[in-house]
Amino acid sequence: MSDADDAITLPVPEVVRAIYLVPTADPPPDPVDLVRRFAARQWGGDLGEMLANLFEGPIVPVEVRPTDDIPPLPVELLAAMGATQDQLHRVESATHFAIITVQSQPGWPPVHEWITRAIATVLAEQIHSDVIDVLNYQMLDVARARRTLPDDNGRIRLADWVSVDYSADRAGYWVTTTGLRRFGLPELQTLAAPPNVVERWGQAMTGIAHRLLAAWSSALSYDRDAAFLQIPSLLEVGAHDVATAYGRDAVEGVTAIVRLALDPGFDPEQHSFLSIHPPLSWSGSAGEHIAEVCTALFGARAGGIRHTHPSEMMDHAIATARAALTDIRGRFESGELDLHQKLLVKYALPAAEGGTEYLWAYVTSWRDPYRILATSAADAVYHPKVRAGRPVVVDTAAVIDWAVEHDELGIVEGGWTQAALDED
Repeated sequence: MSDADDAITLPVPEVVRAIYLVPTADPPPDPVDLVRRFAARQWGGDLGEMLANLFEGPIVPVEVRPTDDIPPLPVELLAAMGATQDQLHRVESATHFAIITVQSQPGWPPVHEWITRAIATVLAEQIHSDVIDVLNYQMLDVARARRTLPDDNGRIRLADWVSVDYSADRAGYWVTTTGLRRFGLPELQTLAAPPNVVERWGQAMTGIAHRLLAAWSSALSYDRDAAFLQIPSLLEVGAHDVATAYGRDAVEGVTAIVRLALDPGFDPEQHSFLSIHPPLSWSGSAGEHIAEVCTALFGARAGGIRHTHPSEMMDHAIATARAALTDIRGRFESGELDLHQKLLVKYALPAAEGGTEYLWAYVTSWRDPYRILATSAADAVYHPKVRAGRPVVVDTAAVIDWAVEHDELGIVEGGWTQAALDED
């Protein structure tokens, strides 16, 4: 079967459910009446109509329970997801939680999510609290929660509902989405994304999520009662998909093709993933494909050739770096470096036309003291087979510099030759 004929069969959940919490130390005596009075006519469009229909009925899905009646919230995870100290204090000092939950059919629009978040937002505003999205344990203040809800034309930013998380390991980054389950879909994942493009790749995955959701919603529109549906395994994603997902003006640009494969969980309690791969026709490495997709969607990074001449400063920089190679190798192999710290080496690559090109590469293994397994951080100018994201083997004897790069802080150690170049 060719790539073009390939498809993925996905189960269609009967319902999808949204759950939001609002912490309080002073629960209102009648939260339903509070919501009815203050939520009416706050929104127009589809959301306003949904809420009006709900409030006309006998049941508004708001319940207040004592803190002891619900499972403890993971405070550390809430903090990792961006909760402020004030928000964490409100969670830890809460005596009660308002629980808002609604279920609906999978696909678009996510009725259950819009209604529950809107009700939670109104309630949080009236009792001076916050909105907790249980799907990803993200705390939203009232203003932020309001900004995520649809406008009168039903438009939202998908990036407000589908987030991208990164988890570092020695081979790169495990990059996953959180939020596609709102629509009945498995989450997207990428294994071993190259460190040099991981932030751009996260944005690209949000664009891929936009394209995937469109294909899923289209398939559902033909048969709402289907137990299984097929979607194409190949998705064409462009810069306009990323722009739309982030609520920016549409842009024209080159498109790229990615291939999805279903990776079911090992047991029924585990979630499945849709893993992102290159098309079967791709002849390079997976890392190269990720780098090429990023270039297609966002353009090439600024680069160029820097020429330098021998100098005492450069000789000293190289000698300093090489004198510490044994120590940094030991720290890397022993796991002393934090997973958020990446080790790079700069090595000499002789050019066929004469001269030498110097490239940086991210180290993935240095078990052999004489040979380093790494991933190229950039395209070589004179070597067409050395490309960003492609695995490379580096002779330790060719290394002239090294650096430790922190995910958030940048270069925190090493990089002596770069400093010498900047002084040149």
